[in-house]
Amino acid sequence: GLDDGSARAAAGRARFLVGLPLPAEVSPRRTGADARAAGLVDAWLADPELRAVVGHHAWEGAEFVEADGWDALAATTAALAAIADPSPTGRRSAAAIEQRLLAAAREAGYRVEAIRRALGSPRPGRRGGRGVSGA
Repeated sequence: GLDDGSARAAAGRARFLVGLPLPAEVSPRRTGADARAAGLVDAWLADPELRAVVGHHAWEGAEFVEADGWDALAATTAALAAIADPSPTGRRSAAAIEQRLLAAAREAGYRVEAIRRALGSPRPGRRGGRGVSGA
């Protein structure tokens, strides 16, 4: 078994993953990868814990995210979305959204405003934080 500290850490990670917004929760399924990715960006940046995960920070008057945190959250979100919808279409959709999140961030130099613009969401969304459902 796990020691007490390891068990607490594992439980904390499990609670975190359960509340992670998925593409189907932030944007209707009929929308494209950009719209669903934009919905995730809005949800992630509306949540203080997820902002910390992606290393959200300001520098010289602009908002940025850190590559490692962003890429890891995109991959984790895509993996959970593929588990939530394991159909071939669901897996393809999850992979497409992950690729858009990664490409938009890299092309934007991880600058938040440019990421949102690349995904067609230039302004912060009105979506809530973690656990958003049916928005």
